[in-house]
Amino acid sequence: MNKNIVSLRKVSIDYKMKRHNIRAVNQVDFDIKEGSFTALVGESGSGKTTLASAIIGSISEPGEVSEGELLFNNGGEIIDVLKLKGESMRKFKWEKVSMVFQAAQSALNPVMKIYDQFKETAIDHQIDDKDWIEQRVIELLEYVKLDAKRVMHAYPHELSGGMKQRVMIAFAMFLNPKLIILDEPTTALDVITQDHIFKLLRKINKEFNISMLLLTHDIGIVAKFTDYVGVMNQGEIVEFGETFNVFTNSKHAYTKLLMDSTPSLTKDITLMKGIHKKDVSSDIHMLKRGEAYQQQELMRLENIQMEFSQGSGLSKRKLHVLKDINLTIQTGEIVTLVGESGSGKTTLGKIITGLYKPVSGDIYYLNQSMGGVLSKKIQSYDAVQFVQQDSYAALNPVRTIYQSLYAPLKSFNKKLNKHQIYERIYDLMSLVGLNPVDELLWKYPHQLSGGQRQRVLIARALTSQPKLIVADEPVSMIDVSLRLSILNLMNELNKQLSISFIYITHDLSTARYIAEGGRIFVMYKGEIVESGPIEEIIVNPKHEYTKELIRAVPDPNPQNNRRKNQ
Repeated sequence: MNKNIVSLRKVSIDYKMKRHNIRAVNQVDFDIKEGSFTALVGESGSGKTTLASAIIGSISEPGEVSEGELLFNNGGEIIDVLKLKGESMRKFKWEKVSMVFQAAQSALNPVMKIYDQFKETAIDHQIDDKDWIEQRVIELLEYVKLDAKRVMHAYPHELSGGMKQRVMIAFAMFLNPKLIILDEPTTALDVITQDHIFKLLRKINKEFNISMLLLTHDIGIVAKFTDYVGVMNQGEIVEFGETFNVFTNSKHAYTKLLMDSTPSLTKDITLMKGIHKKDVSSDIHMLKRGEAYQQQELMRLENIQMEFSQGSGLSKRKLHVLKDINLTIQTGEIVTLVGESGSGKTTLGKIITGLYKPVSGDIYYLNQSMGGVLSKKIQSYDAVQFVQQDSYAALNPVRTIYQSLYAPLKSFNKKLNKHQIYERIYDLMSLVGLNPVDELLWKYPHQLSGGQRQRVLIARALTSQPKLIVADEPVSMIDVSLRLSILNLMNELNKQLSISFIYITHDLSTARYIAEGGRIFVMYKGEIVESGPIEEIIVNPKHEYTKELIRAVPDPNPQNNRRKNQ
């Protein structure tokens, strides 16, 4: 029987503020078995990252472990982590416990080459054998399936998201730790890259007997790859056990809610429901479709080609990103574009919204040729709007939500006075479920949750009363439990206002949910390789890439993952 490598007993963590204390973790008992792959799953704010920070001794001020015991088993030597200070804590980090961070781009130094960052870590731990450092870096980079000679001399910005995450995994292994903490290691990576990363982590876990602690909100990943799971809610572990048992025979109501809110390729769509019920206001008087609504062709793309230039001078070359793209969008239809990073789906979305002009091909809007790009007339009317993936980057950090919605509303409705604009903003925020409006209206983006910021982007897109919204990965960076509520909002806007949507994603399960009964276009290397009714594509895929996409989608039911892997 495996012994525990980490043991927490009655651990509470408080953030001591000027006027009051905030308890982030409350009386937690938790064990990580040696050689196991364990997960803590829960929504943002549930306390899982705070708890993991305590294990690695990195709780940021004013947070502190206010009570309890946190022990680390170092091959029979029991280390009291809460008593480590100074040099002993510095050696504990990375040598005993290491971490793979959520945003590899932020975790890596942008002005240092990859090898130099490994070397800096080695020197910081009194390792100055240059031959050992170089050999270890090459060994680890090759193990994580990277071209070591090229990557070690590259800067972070020269690597793809998946490559950077593999570098971070190599970093975590560098000083032979006994435990690696994985903080949302594949957020915003496409589903195939995510699958490859987790298969690599599982291989490391088994071959080197390194224990893993995964922090995530993605139940599908947990069900597919882990041995044990703890479900966290409001600072407490409400359920813990072997992953298979917890997810096939859940005891706690919150665990069941998390599972019900997770999209899947196999679950009955009618049984899926979000944790947060308030999705859309029934008050839609400011945006109401006509009684005589009839479906017709809204937009048609014919033979769209797109290329970008790379390099300069003699090394300049053309990169073909879209090849002979043909598709149509009907009024009131939801169409999904699915593919991995680099497949061309976002580029196509930007062409549809007029942000890019293709090198050849034509776009028809209401059967009128736009000559390859939306005309100024259409753009000024703003019949087409774009919702970005990263809601934090898309909103001006020094503008309140009111200011972020005021500017486009004033631009599209120049005759409105301030009072009328205020009423429109109030209506829009109510429409997209941003309540209480009076409280949220004057907040800044950093004061909102990821789901709330995404609703602000949708409200901003609605300021022009568009006929088509292109939504680029709108739920990939928010909690799984919040995804259904955003997708429900988009579905309601589609049904009640006849707004067409192009939903861009790498996740077939969310595509299936939002476009129930609709059409899907699978993109690979700049081409549409398969298209048709989404349920038909999922049940009977023709193209090998579509089959790979389906295999890579994790299922919240461990039994289905077992069948898929047989």
